[in-house]
Amino acid sequence: MQRYVQALQYVQSRNGSIVVDAPAVAATSTAGDDSLHGKMSGFIELLAANGIAPLGMGASLFWTYDKVYAAQGMSFFDSVFLAPNADGQRVQSTNKSAPFVFSPYVIPFAQLQDYEQPDTALRTPLPLNLAFSFDLFPDEDAMEEAVDAISRSWIPFADLKNGSHEVRTDRVAVQSSGGSLLIDGKPLDIGKHEQTVDENYAYTAAAKISFSKLFGIQNQILMVIIGASLTVFGLFLFIGYRRYRRKFLYRGGRHDAL
Repeated sequence: MQRYVQALQYVQSRNGSIVVDAPAVAATSTAGDDSLHGKMSGFIELLAANGIAPLGMGASLFWTYDKVYAAQGMSFFDSVFLAPNADGQRVQSTNKSAPFVFSPYVIPFAQLQDYEQPDTALRTPLPLNLAFSFDLFPDEDAMEEAVDAISRSWIPFADLKNGSHEVRTDRVAVQSSGGSLLIDGKPLDIGKHEQTVDENYAYTAAAKISFSKLFGIQNQILMVIIGASLTVFGLFLFIGYRRYRRKFLYRGGRHDAL
């Protein structure tokens, strides 16, 4: 979790905006299970405690039509980004969508080409709020190509922080307005919490080694004892070899001398 938080701090310090993605819900969840509310509020408060200001939530469209998801998972946000419906666990579906102040529909930027026609301008303004998404770029060239496509597009792009967004739990309030971020009413310095993400980060904490010094000394003592035993054993082998060699090489009897 620490590395995840550091990565978000780095993105935010580079003028990025943070949106909480909808969690995966277990297939065993029921309408009486209210754990989603506590997990969502706890995660938002964890981000805020580390100087990260989420501005909204991203979820599949069917979340707004689910009574449990809308009440327990989305009620913290006044801005949500709605993606096309995907396979997911429904708990208590309804035929009424929960309303939000700002709820753009998200489509991949590449899909926009399906609606464009040569020499024909699209209807502007569009009949609904849209947000365009990009997959993570595999390399810098792909990112530069996407930036070039954005710059040549007729679509106006703006910083999400310039709009008014609010995320609120029982313990913390996150707001944005005019490009500024506030946590509990206090302006957030987005560069204050920036940390360089170490490529050699240890994902698993090293186990504490107790009595390591004592065991090290014991190992050395055992090695000395084993070495001495092997030396004595080798000496006896050598003496025995010499004695039996003389016994069979010399005629006339036994020679006890080495």
